[in-house]
Amino acid sequence: MSHAIPPDDLHEDMWVCIREHPEEEAPLPNFLFHAGHHAARRRRTAIVPGRPMRILAVDLPFIHVAPIDREGDEMGPYILDSREQLLVRSHEDVANRYREFNRGRRA
Repeated sequence: MSHAIPPDDLHEDMWVCIREHPEEEAPLPNFLFHAGHHAARRRRTAIVPGRPMRILAVDLPFIHVAPIDREGDEMGPYILDSREQLLVRSHEDVANRYREFNRGRRA
């Protein structure tokens, strides 16, 4: 399993991907506190976990990225919050494999 990269170690042109957070369970109800429902919830991003992304800029806690689409073209930019997303290393070869795979399908 890949380990999350500390935000201070992120830099431009680095290839990363989002690692899916484990499912969080809603807390048990507290019948003594009725100020509202406080269920834990996960934040979702428009980027699929595991999709390679190139870092365009780092402005902690925000990271500006360009994920690749199914054809291997960069899209975006998107802005991720490093406090809410676990990022792991990816390799530029993964993006190149997307491109090669789709080049073969178009022929």
